Amino acid sequence: MAGILAGPWTWKRARSFYYLAVAFNVRQVRRLFLGRLDDGGARRFLENYASEGLSPLDASGRSVVLSLSGCISCGLCETQCPESHVPPDRWPAYARALDQAVYAALDLPADCPDGCRRCEEICPTGVTLKATPAFVRRSLPAAGTA
Repeated sequence: MAGILAGPWTWKRARSFYYLAVAFNVRQVRRLFLGRLDDGGARRFLENYASEGLSPLDASGRSVVLSLSGCISCGLCETQCPESHVPPDRWPAYARALDQAVYAALDLPADCPDGCRRCEEICPTGVTLKATPAFVRRSLPAAGTA
């Protein structure tokens, strides 16, 4: 908050904060009395993009994608995996491009050895790679490639 208030205080800036506060409060009052403001955006998004595999993720899918966003493509995971020969930049790419999941299913290991987790142990950013193949395979029907 100190960053917002830092610098010269002007009437123009004060008026901007006032309008911001009014707009925020008007929206909250509208939500209180009218319920959730839904203009159909989510429905239109799904109609337009579901055929491309862009559909809502469940909680486990969101956690996998969030974890993969930390990948820095260092390649250490590839050196440790006894089952896969996937270039490191493909791990996060497959989770982000679900329409390409059919190709990912061919590249990713069929099953990680139970308890292996060598790829996760060596990962400098703590990405949970072991969950990626299962996530990609679950995404196949959603991508329209099953």
